[in-house]
Amino acid sequence: MKSYRFKIAILFLFVLQINSAHAQLQAGNQKRAYEGDSYAFKVENAAGIVRYDTDIVFKKIKIKKAPKKQEVSQIIAAFNHNVDKIKFVNSVLLNEVRTFIDVKKMEAKLTKNEALMRTAKVTAKQRLQPIRFLVATEAQKLNNQLEKVLSKKQFKKWKRYVENEKRLLKPKAPDKPRVNAAKAGAMRNNYNRQRGRRY
Repeated sequence: MKSYRFKIAILFLFVLQINSAHAQLQAGNQKRAYEGDSYAFKVENAAGIVRYDTDIVFKKIKIKKAPKKQEVSQIIAAFNHNVDKIKFVNSVLLNEVRTFIDVKKMEAKLTKNEALMRTAKVTAKQRLQPIRFLVATEAQKLNNQLEKVLSKKQFKKWKRYVENEKRLLKPKAPDKPRVNAAKAGAMRNNYNRQRGRRY
């Protein structure tokens, strides 16, 4: 009886492990699919809306002294506050663009028309241009203030960090199907043989 229960317990644990592994694989596949999804479009990213975490900034640009940390923290907090205000004031426009994108995304998927989604993204970006301008203005103020308090080396690291953050805001291009090198060579050889027969 004990042996039977032990086997049941082992089988139960085995099934749990399989289910857990399957769930992790599925989550990974969904994440990769989203990253390379030609329909993906984040309204906040397209509007250039970004906030900075002071602790991450301190590590990235190597700020260790408390007085400078406090000064930089106040500057970044003011920037984040102003960006939040821009987002709040323009919340109606952001929601309108988000709804517009969702509708176009459904239409494009139903008709399998990626061109429709590309056109919708262009339209959305045009509508978000005023918000992008406001955020860019605040970002320029932020840079000017930080340049005054940071060393040249720290400010250079800050600029590099900002550029990396901007790249992360841009949607990743969908993965293109890769052709195996050997298969590509075989296709070329086959094409050359057929071409030789014609002449």
